[in-house]
Amino acid sequence: MFVTPCGASIIANAFNQDFKEKFNESIYNYSNWSEEKLKKEKPKIYQFFEEIIPLLREKLLKEDEKRLRKLSAELNALLIFFERNSVKTGNNLVNHILIPTDTYYGKLVSSLLKTLIEQRFKQTVIYAEPIKDLRTSSLEEFHWALKDLASKLIKELDLEGYRQKGYKVIFNLTGGFKSINSFLQVMASLYADESIYIFETSNELLTIPKLPIKVDMELFEKYLDFFRALELKEKVGSSKILNNFLKEIPSDIPESLIIKLNGEISLSPYGELLWLKAKQEIYSRILVEPLSEKLIYTKAFEEQFKKLNDREKRFLNLALDNFNLYLLTNHKYNPSSLRVHEVKNHPEYDLEFYPFEGNDSRRAYIKRENGKYLLLKIGSHLK
Repeated sequence: MFVTPCGASIIANAFNQDFKEKFNESIYNYSNWSEEKLKKEKPKIYQFFEEIIPLLREKLLKEDEKRLRKLSAELNALLIFFERNSVKTGNNLVNHILIPTDTYYGKLVSSLLKTLIEQRFKQTVIYAEPIKDLRTSSLEEFHWALKDLASKLIKELDLEGYRQKGYKVIFNLTGGFKSINSFLQVMASLYADESIYIFETSNELLTIPKLPIKVDMELFEKYLDFFRALELKEKVGSSKILNNFLKEIPSDIPESLIIKLNGEISLSPYGELLWLKAKQEIYSRILVEPLSEKLIYTKAFEEQFKKLNDREKRFLNLALDNFNLYLLTNHKYNPSSLRVHEVKNHPEYDLEFYPFEGNDSRRAYIKRENGKYLLLKIGSHLK
């Protein structure tokens, strides 16, 4: 599995000289522009790209590998890696995550690379969409975009899951932009097997192995509910329902983990990285405490939790976080992955929800009692 940020080298190397001659300026002047802005404010430049990119796409599919390496920094590193490690370019077991900027160039470059990887090399691109606001025109937006990038890679694309399935996870940091790559290098130290990049003045591939970096679990365990609340409030867009846990920032939490924007506190991009890493380990080991005073665990449920495997514990804890939000929002928060609903024809239970992800048909069963919600057990789907 390769994680590759996308820069602008492939379009700059292909026709930067033509661009300079035609418009008397550098192609890099528009690296942060959106498609809408370019189309509106520089229609001639936009038209230039719209006409030439389809031609470039067809040309690239016919180029030899030597030429492709000269045109694309991203492909240069990949092809050298394939050659060194005897990886067949026509192997569909090789998967790619492309990370374009949220710009017009990002759209163009990721589209070109996706075409080359899938049609030319017969490999699989599983993600190539831009993260909203992943550009350097606004520092505040860039911070939020990095948080979203971390969440996308760890939660939705499940890098850790690929490693557990036997995939080798490699961050290819040859292309892309320095502001993004510096963040990805930190991320790679936690989630990748190795990182690769090429010195600009040579074709030597530098490999950085996974570093023995450990997350301070004691800090995250000590303030587990604080970090849980920071993450969960973003699901509902409000911190009011979690104010009891967010009244103040504990003094021994490093400032680098937290940011304050518009009077609201949130995890910083690096805080997001470390929290998600810590969360995977903690949620696979202990039963998280209720955040809503209405939720009560029975002894039978607590004993049942102890018998679950690490994966089941982690998914159950994630479901419990969502069920806490269900209670705290007066039942308004009820995503399809949780699906809290009434139990019919079984008077010993009132509610059920999905405690695990995937095709697991088991349910968590709840009994309402004096305004409280007693979590009784995990059991088979009732007929």
